[in-house]
Amino acid sequence: MAERYGVLPSDLLARGTTQDIYVYDVALSYQEHVRKQIKHKHGIPDTSPQWDSETLETKFKDFHAKRNESR
Repeated sequence: MAERYGVLPSDLLARGTTQDIYVYDVALSYQEHVRKQIKHKHGIPDTSPQWDSETLETKFKDFHAKRNESR
């Protein structure tokens, strides 16, 4: 976010607000929406992984189990 707005991360943390985060999130979401529209218009399939909650939870638990093993 700091890179996009051309400020230092410390400056962003000092002066940033929750509204800044919401605006940034909306801007990125809109960019992604437009990107998907363009890909769909040109017949390019969306290759983003679409996982359900159970799969994400399993991946999360596996990640933490492996991480704790390596410590």
